[in-house]
Amino acid sequence: DTKTLQKRKYVVYYLHVQPERSIDVMAPNYVMQIEIIKQLRRSLPWNIDLLVKDHPASDGAQTFRFYSDLKKIYGVKLISSSVDSRSISINSLAVATVSGTVAYESALLNRPAIMFSKVFFSCLPSIHVYETPALLACYFRDLVNSEDKELQSDDSAILNYLENLYKNSVISDWDGFFGFLGRPTLLSITALIRSAVLKK
Repeated sequence: DTKTLQKRKYVVYYLHVQPERSIDVMAPNYVMQIEIIKQLRRSLPWNIDLLVKDHPASDGAQTFRFYSDLKKIYGVKLISSSVDSRSISINSLAVATVSGTVAYESALLNRPAIMFSKVFFSCLPSIHVYETPALLACYFRDLVNSEDKELQSDDSAILNYLENLYKNSVISDWDGFFGFLGRPTLLSITALIRSAVLKK
């Protein structure tokens, strides 16, 4: 029930489909997702829930032991794949994923995200790349104790990222349609991306 969730503080971890290149190849040290969930739970304050959302492409496809182990972890709740990801992400303290684009969506909204591998967008300022359990626990402590407005950065870092992405990309019809992508155009593109992410 998303209305009930809005009244609670939580972090949401998005399960990956496996086998999958983005986790089994790009993040071979983090293929055991139950261990990631345990680490996230250990790093969170006890009054913060950890939601685990099943992937739509493999809803209920984890092993029986996986779900059994998940049920035993205090403060962890399994969320059906039918629940709207955008609504639970927006209302969360942070999202967590091994290498999923859900972190990219959060970063474009200036919302915190935790990743367990480095990918092309993990340099964005609101993304925290996991390094050690101690650092992750400190990050969560700061996150919980910070005012929401302190977590919101301006768009300059995102615009710099998009500019660099454009400059280092190949020429395409995009250039013909829009010409050189100056900051006003980038701002409109950022707004368009956000509206797409937030669209119900």
